[in-house]
Amino acid sequence: MFRTAPQENTDQPDFRNAVASIETNGPPEEIQQLLRSIEHALAKSVTDRFGPRTIDLDLLLYGDQHFTERKGQDSGLVIPHPRMHRRRFVLEPLSELLDPETLHPILEKSWNTLKEQTTDQRCERTDIAL
Repeated sequence: MFRTAPQENTDQPDFRNAVASIETNGPPEEIQQLLRSIEHALAKSVTDRFGPRTIDLDLLLYGDQHFTERKGQDSGLVIPHPRMHRRRFVLEPLSELLDPETLHPILEKSWNTLKEQTTDQRCERTDIAL
């Protein structure tokens, strides 16, 4: 788990962030729906888009594939997550789960290179392990 400075709206407390890796045969839309149902069960509360929240679960990657919302669907599904490459709070823990020299599926830059471009963002490991 990482303690990170807020992005965009910086006048708020630090966030706690983590990244997890799972194996599944389920389609990404199904995983996205599962994440939304967990948020709902935990009573996700957001006062503004980049403000404090009780929980926020995002599907960042689905292997090396990429997806955008499909016609007729209202899932908002975009993979890789469209802002993950600009957020150290994603790249720091992600680089511990993946080979940091692996390439972003669209940008074709290594995760390590992308992480190096975010060194201006505070992201500190906490004593909390998941």
